[in-house]
Amino acid sequence: MQITLKKSRQKFNLGQNEFVAAGGEGKVYRSGSTAFKIYHDVSKMIPIGKIDALTNIPYKNVLCPRDICVENYHDIGFSMDYISDRIYLCWMYNEGWKQKNNIDIKTLIKLINIMRDTTIALHKHSCVVGDYNELQFLVNKNFDNVYFCDTDSYQISGYPCTAIMDTVRDRTVKFGQFSDKTDWFGFAIVTIQLFLGIHPYQGNHPDFSRREVKELKLMDLNYSIFNKKVTLPKHAKNLSNIPSSIRSWYEAVLEQKDRSIPPEVNDNIQVTAQSSYVIQNNNSFNISEVISLSENIIDAKVINGKIYCFTKTVIYEHKDKLFHTYINHKYDIIKFEYLPVIIEITPHILGIRELYSSVQEYSTKIEYTDYFIFDNMIYTVLDDKIIVHIPGILWSKKLIGNVFSNYQVFTNMIVQNVLGVPWLIIPNKDSIQQIAIKELTNHRIIDANYNIGGSLKIAIIISEYKSKYYRNTIIFKDGYKLTQEQSSPNDSSNFCVLNKSVAAAIIEDERLDLILDSGIKSVKDPPFDNTKKLFTDGVRVLMINANKILHISMR
Repeated sequence: MQITLKKSRQKFNLGQNEFVAAGGEGKVYRSGSTAFKIYHDVSKMIPIGKIDALTNIPYKNVLCPRDICVENYHDIGFSMDYISDRIYLCWMYNEGWKQKNNIDIKTLIKLINIMRDTTIALHKHSCVVGDYNELQFLVNKNFDNVYFCDTDSYQISGYPCTAIMDTVRDRTVKFGQFSDKTDWFGFAIVTIQLFLGIHPYQGNHPDFSRREVKELKLMDLNYSIFNKKVTLPKHAKNLSNIPSSIRSWYEAVLEQKDRSIPPEVNDNIQVTAQSSYVIQNNNSFNISEVISLSENIIDAKVINGKIYCFTKTVIYEHKDKLFHTYINHKYDIIKFEYLPVIIEITPHILGIRELYSSVQEYSTKIEYTDYFIFDNMIYTVLDDKIIVHIPGILWSKKLIGNVFSNYQVFTNMIVQNVLGVPWLIIPNKDSIQQIAIKELTNHRIIDANYNIGGSLKIAIIISEYKSKYYRNTIIFKDGYKLTQEQSSPNDSSNFCVLNKSVAAAIIEDERLDLILDSGIKSVKDPPFDNTKKLFTDGVRVLMINANKILHISMR
């Protein structure tokens, strides 16, 4: 379709290559730094007066409508700024993800203060966010700015808020009422999860089942994590991780129904380090230590039966220091002819270096926009082309596919949205497979992971649809089989697949799933949670826990 912007008179052709996502109200397209929301039913488009009011909000990190989209003399949507290279704020709820990406307490404090200051500024413009949930916020990949999105639902100039996620709904006011005060309640719910990794009304209470807790029964009764009867689940960080400069405010909001403006969070504080809880044997699991280092392990990988551990400053082979790293760089390892090859990951360049070589220069440099590493090959996206790079004395590369501009790269896979239907692009040796998952039409993909072991090929996808989260387990055999269950923003696609065609997946802190071609067997109440990354040497289920590598086995 061809659209024209009413004010600037700019014209744009919007097709599949410009398509970003589809939802209940409409479709989103993108051209350069401009996004366009085009309504399915123009009668449900927000009023022009509301668009005019939102265009007057001057803050660059608030993605408000900027112009009206016109097709054949009819208003069909609006334009807004498009932010590339961004992540969902809720990714930072998972402690394992934060550790892998070196997200420290100062980063969290900076982002929270930006959210605080922006919310205060919006209120000065008589604008209320209303649906103050975690999906309303994006973070740039430098982790130093927060973008407020979905602003067409905001309350401004007499136009009311149009939606509210139940997890942030203030129970002290009548349903559908919104104000500055309800925004600060939502702010408390969203931001405290950055510190603790748990919704503040989803702690454990002796009088309520886990199902009732997930259904927000504690929230209905105002029993927060500060209540004396409430204890934290395993995957949550303890309350000492909340900076003292804002802790009393959180407690007043969540326990005493205060709705005041939060204080600025002090970034010069020392937050008490949390010791990892003890993971030990129980009636269902045997836990044994494989490696113990003097510093926390960020990631680990097995090459030729040897475990390579990545910390902030060193790569270890088992317990031996092999390579001192740059703090701000990421690293990975693959093998070539049974020898480990180190990959130094810097913005837009992957530098390849033989680990045991005395030569300090890269033997190969690979340019990329996005990438993932799978089965000792590097898959990159550059200029909308998917390229596989095959290790060798002289690395070879092969064009294996193309993507539209709205793709997302996750662990070992790419997700491409085609008119609302997610297509999974998964590696297949030196080529790819593309599979449409129609059951997830119009779902927003939050996290995804693909892996294989023996004959088992599996993907786990965390998605959001109509303000609810879902965990989707997909087994690929004669097509695919999808198993879906309701989930939470704290969930992640944390699993590994053994050579004997069985996968082990952790579901929050509730259970461990053993997944086979024939079905899923669940073991409840494991002595660990999904912030502890699983990996495998092909035979054993291994886990990163702080500075240790553990072996997990069933009794």
